[in-house]
Amino acid sequence: KLVIGITAPQTELEVTAAAGGNIRLSTSDTSIADTDHIGGISFAGLDSQAVTKQGAFIAGKAAGTWSTNVYPTDLVFYTAATADVVERMRIDSGGNIGVGFTAPSAWNTGSRSLQLGAGGSGVAGGGATYRNISLNQNTYQDSGGDWKYVGTDYAGKIEGYDGTWHF
Repeated sequence: KLVIGITAPQTELEVTAAAGGNIRLSTSDTSIADTDHIGGISFAGLDSQAVTKQGAFIAGKAAGTWSTNVYPTDLVFYTAATADVVERMRIDSGGNIGVGFTAPSAWNTGSRSLQLGAGGSGVAGGGATYRNISLNQNTYQDSGGDWKYVGTDYAGKIEGYDGTWHF
């Protein structure tokens, strides 16, 4: 067991401090660029041949080049259904959440969004510019407030603003 700040640990790794225990995972790279790995937590176990295999991973990844007081970072969640871990969810540096896709191209820059899958279904709202909430299918709202299609098939939205629902 590895313990820091405690004499009777309850787990294999325990960090305790009066103001709350913290663990820091960091890189020594001084020129962090977009997509660089900053730190991560790996969840692994042994397979039937006693070979260590990774089943899940949480990573901090740069979402742009770091510079003085500018540190864009995404938190990325990976899980494995077969041999390799695959990205399943991302919280981007702007606070948007994507589940089931890897390219956040449909995320609104005026609101905070939750996108489910690459098809553009999701929930958006609560931004500084737009005081609304919307449920979307195959659509998203761009930074100018215009609705855009993600794909070429059917689309729809339900939006609430000014105290009423609009279909």
